[in-house]
Amino acid sequence: MIKRRHEYKYKLETSEAVILKGRLDPLLAYDKHSQDGYYEVCSLYFDDPDDNALMAKVNGLNRRAKYRLRYYDHDISYINLEKKHKENGLGQKTKLRLSKDEVQALLDHDYSFLLKKGDLGIEFYAKLKSELLRPRTIVVYRRLAYYYPLGNVRITIDDRLKSSLDVRSFLSPILHTKPLGINEAVLEIKYDDYLPSFIQKALHNIKHNTTAFSKYAKARSFDRGDKI
Repeated sequence: MIKRRHEYKYKLETSEAVILKGRLDPLLAYDKHSQDGYYEVCSLYFDDPDDNALMAKVNGLNRRAKYRLRYYDHDISYINLEKKHKENGLGQKTKLRLSKDEVQALLDHDYSFLLKKGDLGIEFYAKLKSELLRPRTIVVYRRLAYYYPLGNVRITIDDRLKSSLDVRSFLSPILHTKPLGINEAVLEIKYDDYLPSFIQKALHNIKHNTTAFSKYAKARSFDRGDKI
């Protein structure tokens, strides 16, 4: 059984992000993806022809899910298919490791291999076939990430958001992205049962700015030229 986690997001001014980094650096270790804390995240999001995943987020539905492919720091030797599910304010994520060739097959609309990839692969295959999920946009950003084992706490600060509609270039070493024009950063706090008090104190004057900010929704808004 996959445990659901508490997940909260907050918008930060650039100056607040710098101050928060100064507070957290002495308290927490960087996560395993980078020795200096920063790394680049590249995600390819899927949606159906009616943009139901997008509109579920925009409309704040209590129960929603989205699917994406993700790799880090241009390393396409390690790519995950991820399902993010949220219900009653709690989130959970399931992952499936895919090879570069399998991802290319997805981009070429060849989905049959998913039937041999376990529960998430079969589920994603069904969504691709029955709901016509298709790649919609690439989202790229810089991430600063911290981890604390007690409470399984993960804190990230994301900035420098960019997007691209050229979804077939997802595996390319050169992505032609455009900045989303956001000068803010996004703080995410995730934990299982509790958030240790010393971390709460480090975050105490940040937590009034809770937000439903979605990188996917922002990228789609930018790509479509509308005001979602």
